[in-house]
Amino acid sequence: MSFKLLFNILQVALPFLIKRGVDASSESIRERGQMAYVEGVRIARYAVICLLICICAFVVLIAALVALIYGIIVLASMERDTLAWVAIGGGSFIIVAFIVTICALLSERRWIKIFHLDKLPNR
Repeated sequence: MSFKLLFNILQVALPFLIKRGVDASSESIRERGQMAYVEGVRIARYAVICLLICICAFVVLIAALVALIYGIIVLASMERDTLAWVAIGGGSFIIVAFIVTICALLSERRWIKIFHLDKLPNR
């Protein structure tokens, strides 16, 4: 069940709660719903961060195995200078690509836009 659906259910149930005499103002219910939504987005963001860290660790392990096999088969016959430049270039590309991808995926500003948290009324 999504937080948006839960928020809509609370909006529909609010008049019935007030008619029964339950002390619940619409503002407090709306604020609690918004806070639950924001908290859910934050938890989802941290779960994605943990998942990406696990995936990246697995990819680095696979890349290391492939690089080892490639190094044994192809690069063993190259000169040391050429081999060093190949290793520096490949490693630099992997590091830069990793940093750019992680920064793009984990940007809090991007998550705010995706889940429309900027459109929630400020309190």
